[in-house]
Amino acid sequence: MGFAPRVYCPACGMPIVEEDMDSEICEHVLFMYSGLSGEFEHVSPDIEDLAEQAKEIADEEHSDPAEELIKLLNERQQVNSVLCFSITTSGMACGPISSTECFAIDFCMSDEFDDDESE
Repeated sequence: MGFAPRVYCPACGMPIVEEDMDSEICEHVLFMYSGLSGEFEHVSPDIEDLAEQAKEIADEEHSDPAEELIKLLNERQQVNSVLCFSITTSGMACGPISSTECFAIDFCMSDEFDDDESE
């Protein structure tokens, strides 16, 4: 996952990103997106279908998949308890390099992401 700093879940305090991290991602993390790799590093099973849609939209419109996923979540009004944020880091390699990592944290782990349209 690029060279992101240590990031901890604001809901439970568990590490989300650490160097050499082998443990599981906490349940509050809906998705992590790495701008360096251009891939979702983690997607919660609750929103896998939306993430696939976001990737397709991003490919068609030449946009950012993380932003498209946030738009889809907003359209479905499924973000009442979700915090989305990005962290950008920069440094030097053979020249300047930077990376932006995007995260979405659900503070109220619930069934609100089910596709049940019965309401």
